[in-house]
Amino acid sequence: MRALFETHLEDLRSLLIVSQLQLADVHDIANPFQSEEIKGLAVGVEKARGAKCERCWIYEESVGTNTGHPTVCGRCIPNL
Repeated sequence: MRALFETHLEDLRSLLIVSQLQLADVHDIANPFQSEEIKGLAVGVEKARGAKCERCWIYEESVGTNTGHPTVCGRCIPNL
């Protein structure tokens, strides 16, 4: 399953409607939820890094890096 998730990480992030998504080993997750239905699946949740983009509302570390648009993330810049 991990190989499938790795090839579709951005799609999975969008599907789950989360700002950031990272695959990790279960021992690297603080207080993981262990799935009873899917063997080996554990999920951890924590606050996303970065600031909220004014355009897409995604929390992203690239917000503030563009001087022309300091409140917009790097993914939204090309759309402006």
